[in-house]
Amino acid sequence: MKHITSNYLNYTLSIVLGGIWAFLPVISSNFSDLDGVIPILLTSIVCASLLICLLCRKGFKNTKLRMNIVDICFALYICYGIFRIGTSGAIFNPIIVCEWFGLVIIYAIVRSFEPQFLNILYSSLLLGGTMQAIIGVLQYVNLLEPNNLIFTTTGSFSNPGHYGGYLVLSVIVSFFIWKEKKYSVTKGNIFFPCFLFIQAFALLLSNSRAAWLAVIIPLGILLVNNCFNRSFYRHWYIKLSVFILISGIITSLYFYKKASADVRLLTWRSSLLMITDGPIFGHGIGSFAANYMPYQARYLDKHPGGNDALIADNNMIAFNEFIHVACEQGIVGLFLFISLLIYAFINKKNTIHGLVARVGLTGLFVFALFSYPASIFPIKVCFPVFIGILGKDRKPLIEFVLKKRVAILLIGIIGIGIFFNVKSYKMYHNAYNSLRNSDYIDDKLDNYFYMRHCKDFLYRLSEQYLKHDRLEASMQAKELLLNIAPTSSLLCDLGMIYLYKRKLDSARDCFLYAKKMTPNHMSPVYGLWLVNKAKGDREECTRLSTEILSMPVRVVNNVVLKARKEAREYMQKQ
Repeated sequence: MKHITSNYLNYTLSIVLGGIWAFLPVISSNFSDLDGVIPILLTSIVCASLLICLLCRKGFKNTKLRMNIVDICFALYICYGIFRIGTSGAIFNPIIVCEWFGLVIIYAIVRSFEPQFLNILYSSLLLGGTMQAIIGVLQYVNLLEPNNLIFTTTGSFSNPGHYGGYLVLSVIVSFFIWKEKKYSVTKGNIFFPCFLFIQAFALLLSNSRAAWLAVIIPLGILLVNNCFNRSFYRHWYIKLSVFILISGIITSLYFYKKASADVRLLTWRSSLLMITDGPIFGHGIGSFAANYMPYQARYLDKHPGGNDALIADNNMIAFNEFIHVACEQGIVGLFLFISLLIYAFINKKNTIHGLVARVGLTGLFVFALFSYPASIFPIKVCFPVFIGILGKDRKPLIEFVLKKRVAILLIGIIGIGIFFNVKSYKMYHNAYNSLRNSDYIDDKLDNYFYMRHCKDFLYRLSEQYLKHDRLEASMQAKELLLNIAPTSSLLCDLGMIYLYKRKLDSARDCFLYAKKMTPNHMSPVYGLWLVNKAKGDREECTRLSTEILSMPVRVVNNVVLKARKEAREYMQKQ
């Protein structure tokens, strides 16, 4: 009877967690408002409730628990993260706490699974990937509308890069399972390779180079491991040919979208300045968006001209998770993070579920070298799942009995976490409802000070104030936004408000700083031209008019056309 109860609980946990893994992208696409926090909070609350059920069963029966080196590394990394959240100067973001809480809960649940229940998780990833592939193909043939009209194929995501990242995990895990289990027609699994083909086709449609590399490299490693065991493939010229082939693929992918690749290189070089300013402990978790553009301005100021000045754009993403970790958590955080990965990968015990997780994690971190999976919650969830599975294969270092009072304490801590998630949801819900219901019109900005960490909310609020001619309130909201997400566009918006209020020196400072961030953008130069025109400085206006007319830009938009027209008319009058 006890065995039946245990199996029932494990089946329930694996099915619910697998369902979250498979359907989280779809759920996220249906809750795009509230800055996308609903999927994070919902996942954390559901998983925390499941873990409480698990603790109630095990904690009151003096169950023996085992901790290994992976568990210890994971705990150290999480503890360091909590320490940095509490001690850094970054503005406190409750959603980061909720997200980390949910990821820790997922890791604990996966570690509690018996190996036979892990197949449900992998099947869920196959299901989720197949659903996303079908959605993407239907978008490609115009039977469904993509979530972002700029692109033809996005699946349930807002960007084809996110879409490709999710498909990466499904494709390589599905391929490895198919390869190891050798599914046959007689077993009724003829559809398995069909699912894999649809996913691979959708992956091509995503047009994501990072996703393609994240599939090619893990599958290439599998191929090399199989082939190089044979004597023919051990010759040096065969290995050299493989190396040349891989190098050629990487080079081709670079030139496939060279401008995009160059932007990433600029981002990494600018991020190195951020790392050198806070090398040990970093600048604080969640601080990258607040710090990057000022550091890009510094880098471009040190390296004026050239291609970097032409391609520079507004950006708040590192395009490399290891650089991202180093910027926010310093060398200490990066060391703990890499140590966790190393201990998770290195294992003499090669179980099937462990090998599948290792291949999946390889794909995830190849993708992380060129993209930003930590900012995409449906992909980020895969990290504790794979790490938890790999942790099951390590020998225990610490064994202890989970006593009743410890279980009650853990349940209490998890209960506090659930309460914090619910409280955060209500905070976001009330704030965004005020935007929908126009309550903000009569409210003071101080009423929304608790949302000062949320870029999306502050931007929407500032624009709504602007529409209702509340310039002072809009300016204050944009100044708050400047603390957490400074961009040249935001500085230009502020500069225009200062210009309207005849604060010409403040407007000039905003436009000058915006020009340092993005030298190729027309708006800062046009703003400076308007400031000097208001001051009556003819000499500077003439110089700026010449610059506007000769300035190379990446995109000719309405601002560019307007600026050139007014500059040309000004020059004709002189």
